[in-house]
Amino acid sequence: MKNKKSIIWNLTRACAWNCKFCCVSAKYVKDFEKINLGRDENYRFQGELDFNSKVRIIDQLKEGDFRIDFSGGDLLIDPLNLDLIIYASEKLGKENVGISISGAFVTEEIVERLRGKINDVEITLDYLPYYHYKMRPAGYHEYAAKAMKLFESAGFVVGAQTVITKDNISKEKLMNLYSWLEENKIDEWSILRFFSSGRGKYFSELKPTHEEYCQMVDYIKEITAKGNIKVDFQYLLPNHEKYTLDCRAVKRSIGILTDGTVVGCFWALDENMKPVDDRYILGKLPDMNIYDILENKKSKYWLENENSCGFFTYEELECMV
Repeated sequence: MKNKKSIIWNLTRACAWNCKFCCVSAKYVKDFEKINLGRDENYRFQGELDFNSKVRIIDQLKEGDFRIDFSGGDLLIDPLNLDLIIYASEKLGKENVGISISGAFVTEEIVERLRGKINDVEITLDYLPYYHYKMRPAGYHEYAAKAMKLFESAGFVVGAQTVITKDNISKEKLMNLYSWLEENKIDEWSILRFFSSGRGKYFSELKPTHEEYCQMVDYIKEITAKGNIKVDFQYLLPNHEKYTLDCRAVKRSIGILTDGTVVGCFWALDENMKPVDDRYILGKLPDMNIYDILENKKSKYWLENENSCGFFTYEELECMV
């Protein structure tokens, strides 16, 4: 059986939050205002694809070839994005569709509409709810926690994503967060390293050292060994069986940006959500066909020539060999 290629599709840059280190440099929409309340299929947020163009991209995909993780910004800020997720599920199968959200805009009605339509939902939770975390706006983790509880109570596979920084790497903070996840019966805990992509380029001081990452991984393995949560360490984190510096660009994953640009690496973005180098730009959807893009010269470059991470240097990753 062939491996499915992973697509990280950022449907919109619009977001209810204004996180300092946002890796995609999302555009803040104040006061939790939704965009496109009129559900206009021709609506575009600041140069993004309209609804029908997004549908055309889904129509290009063949079931079994791809797994899509819809993300943002906050994708639920546009009501039509929910329709797109459901359309993708019906076309590709719910097992091939997941969503990554902040927790804003989640209601019982939305949870019910998504029932049976997605494989999993991941929500970022970097810190224990109701405790101040300077890198996220006030209320961020509380909305995340509420949404996680709603999805969990409805029987969804719920995952928490935690970006590890200097500000939350302590054993006490990790234990408090893990205890909350166990208490609330969260299914999965994804541990991500901090990257200086997007607005994160201005906060390099948040990056833990290689030694600190190693100690963090060992500690999380220790405290979760007898728990019920499935722990998934990002492959670029050291001290676990998945650790590798092998580049996954095109080989295993691609990104789709909000304007339809297909990129080999969804991390290699600047503070304007633009690829940091033209070599990451593979083509543009929906005018080009996704299968043609994956067979062109720019894609083959990544398939044939890049073995180690093409964006993050050894100094950035602080790897020890």
